[in-house]
Amino acid sequence: TAVHNFCAVDLSAFYFDIRKDALYCDRPDDPRRRAARTVFDQLFGCRTAWLAPIICFTAEEAWQFRHGRGEAEAWTDSVHLRVFPAVPQSWRDEALAAKWNKVRDLRRVVTGALELERASKRIGASLQAHPKVFADGAYIEALQGIDLAEIAITSAATLQHGAPPAGAFALP
Repeated sequence: TAVHNFCAVDLSAFYFDIRKDALYCDRPDDPRRRAARTVFDQLFGCRTAWLAPIICFTAEEAWQFRHGRGEAEAWTDSVHLRVFPAVPQSWRDEALAAKWNKVRDLRRVVTGALELERASKRIGASLQAHPKVFADGAYIEALQGIDLAEIAITSAATLQHGAPPAGAFALP
């Protein structure tokens, strides 16, 4: 269940969603695209190992497709000959996780408002929107160095300190 939720919520609904433009549109040598590919490589190694005991044939097929059979080291011949990858303890960063939880909260507000705009036929795609997001200091601080428009997949986004105007879409 934990692996499924990680794949569906953290990866598919968030990370893959915001990184697909970098993969499809950025130059092959662009640092953002290369960083995403590095993350994908690490994810592939971990997920195939974690899932191998549960979905044996699918994990093996994915591993073989990625690595093939050839002159590689023996441990790469099969996903089932590997041990679970050691995840460095330094990858666990509670402060960074708290920051990204705030960023994801802001993204949820934007996507919720976009759904209302789509339903009322005022926009078709999220890239037709330029949301204005009102937030307090902690959320604004969390977005330092992050492009909200990229995270929300909109053409632009404005972040303002303070309470939203009456009638604006809001989440607790």
